[in-house]
Amino acid sequence: MKKWLGASFIFPIFVFLCFSAFGRKTITVGTTTDLPPFSFHENGVHKGFDIDLINAVGKKINYHIVIKDLPFRKLERALLNEEVDIIMAGMTITDDRKKSFNFSNPYFNNTQVLLSKNKNFNFKNTKVGILEGRINVFNNKNLSFEKFCNLFKAVDNLKENNIDFLAMDISTAYYFAKKYNLEIINPNLPTTNYGIGIHKKNSHLLQEINKALISIKDEGIYDEIFEKHF
Repeated sequence: MKKWLGASFIFPIFVFLCFSAFGRKTITVGTTTDLPPFSFHENGVHKGFDIDLINAVGKKINYHIVIKDLPFRKLERALLNEEVDIIMAGMTITDDRKKSFNFSNPYFNNTQVLLSKNKNFNFKNTKVGILEGRINVFNNKNLSFEKFCNLFKAVDNLKENNIDFLAMDISTAYYFAKKYNLEIINPNLPTTNYGIGIHKKNSHLLQEINKALISIKDEGIYDEIFEKHF
């Protein structure tokens, strides 16, 4: 009889724990893992500022976060096809993108710079590497552009002198400049904002994420994540 009572007591706890573990809603996050310090792989683990931030958001709104690694150029299509719930990969908020999907409130400010092997700043007959899907703000008739689908491949081409400059956001540029002893040239371009892309159908999730971002900033969690990566 005692064994039966013990089993009867344990069973509902087991069911409760299983429900708690498996009953949480899931957010599938589309990102690219070649964008340090925002999103990258280290020993097979997803890491970075964006990864830590979205996990903090998930914790706030009680969602389980699943990361889906995609090339940057495929993120928007994946969101529109509902292959992922949100996209987050150092993505600049633009009017064109807002026609297709919604953005959260900005979570990061950035500006574009040029990465170079030297400090000389001469745009005449210059080849600039740019990343596919990224906003190109360097419109100059003296420039030619070469597109790359992978940031690390683009940096390798810069190191091998196949391109003269590589355009990227300043936070990522600092990472590569330090790692490979490269120079950063800042043309003092306007600041842009990063946001989390969310399908227009999912207005409720947009509201939840925006509330979570406010709480994370108010509670100092955002600052802790920022200090960890920058």
